[in-house]
This record gives sequence, C-alpha cells and structure tokens, in this order.
Amino acid sequence: MRTWLTALTVIAATLGAAPALALDPPAAGDLFGTRSLAMGNAFRAVGTSNDTLFFNPAGLVATRRYEIDGHYGFSPGERLGLWHASIVDSKTANVGVGIGYSHLSGKGALGESNGSLVHLGLGIPLASRVAFGVGFKYLGFTRPEDTNSVTADLGLLVRPVPFLSLGLVAYNVIDVGSEQAPMRAGGGVSIGSDASFRLSFDAVFALEERDPFGTTYHLGGELFFDDVLPIRLGAERREKEDRNFLTAGLGLVSEVAALEASFAQGVGGGHSDERIFGFALKLFL
Repeated sequence: MRTWLTALTVIAATLGAAPALALDPPAAGDLFGTRSLAMGNAFRAVGTSNDTLFFNPAGLVATRRYEIDGHYGFSPGERLGLWHASIVDSKTANVGVGIGYSHLSGKGALGESNGSLVHLGLGIPLASRVAFGVGFKYLGFTRPEDTNSVTADLGLLVRPVPFLSLGLVAYNVIDVGSEQAPMRAGGGVSIGSDASFRLSFDAVFALEERDPFGTTYHLGGELFFDDVLPIRLGAERREKEDRNFLTAGLGLVSEVAALEASFAQGVGGGHSDERIFGFALKLFL
C-alpha cells in the first residue's frame, strides 16, 4: 500500500506542472471538471472538490482542504479542447478561497471558440451548516465574439443534516451582454458523502433568450469502494438544443493525490458522434 501511495505521489509531482482542464463553452455555465462531468454536472450541491469553483462558489468552504487540480478535456467531433488549473484553500483560514484559469479553443456548439477565463471565488461560512459564496469571472475571448468583461456568480449551500446538501446559485449576475455569459439561475440537491455514496440532481434555468443551451437538467451519482476507487455515472439534458448526454467516470484516490477520468456520450436525435473526454490530476496538501 505504501509503495502504491509513493508511486501515485511521484506521478502527481511529475504531471502537476501541466495545465489543466474542464469542458464546454462557458455559456453553459458549466466549465466541466472531470468529477462533475462524470456525474452529469449535477454538482451545485456537492461542494467537496475544486469543481465547485465553477458550479457553486459557496462550496469552497464546504470542506476544509488545500487542493490543486489540473484538468484536460476535449471533444473530438467538435475539435474543442480546454485546459484548466485551479487552487482552493479553505484550510489555512476560516473562509474558502479559490482561483482558476481556463483556456478554450476549437470548434464548439457556438461555432469557433478561442479565449480564456479567470475565476476568483470566495466561500464564507454563515453558520455551522450554511455557507455563502461569490465568484468573479474575467472573460477574454476573440471568438465566437470579441469579449473582454467581468461578471460574477452568487451561491448558497445548506446542509440541514450531514447526509443532505442543498445548493442555490445565480450565474453572471452582472449583465455583460455576451452569449458567453448569459444570466442563469439554478439549484440542486445531493444525498450522501464522499466516504460512501452520493446521488445528486440539479436544474438550471435560462433567464435570457440568447442563452444557447436553455434550461438544463442534471443527474449523477458516485459509489466509493474502500475509499480509494470512486465509480461515477450521470446524465444531462439541454432543452433548447434538444441534446442529451450519458456520462461515466472512474477515479483513484489517496490521501495525497488523485487521478480521474470521465466520458460523456451524446444520445438520441443524431448526436451519437458527440463525445467528451476529461482527465484530471489532483494534489491534496
């Protein structure tokens, strides 16, 4: 066991300098992390990994951690790729702070895409079971439209009992008049924990006609074996596009690092050639 942990640590140290990723055009409100992608992006009430920086900033303080994530995701059919790196620290202070950088390029659902995003999030505990979060986003894109703007997300996470989490979030509350950042609102419920199993459901509602994805629904679950091997399944529905995805993923987790892989497959309506792959390396300090 110690040899296995040492090997995983060496791999993490070797690859940790590489940039990271998640996936899909930012207008979706979902810069997919590998774990969240495998769970159908049903992540607004989870808050226990760096993916929460993009889904609900209140989750930055949901668990005490110092985590560095690197992700890469790509869609072969759309020739779309995204690198992403993030750091979250809720261990050294009473609040949670996260920063992430993402670069997206290729041909996506909105056409040709090229640009970067910077996320800065803050999670504040309001009570022992309630947290509030705010996330600021800088969008610097040359395609599909020239965008240089700053907007923000607001989130709330409530845990009335240890095995139940409720999340509410508003995206892009500063209207910057861009299809890259439409105003949206959503919420989710999650049952379980990272030590055993988790089942989550989210719904996100479009508040503007220009939103390219419309209302979206997300369902996901994960099951942990011996605290080191999570298996994940999920589904996502995008109403406006009439697109559906089935998702799956695996992980290998230790006390110091984790390796994860995920896959999303378009189903129905001629979308069988739509596939998304995601890979992640995580370090826990």
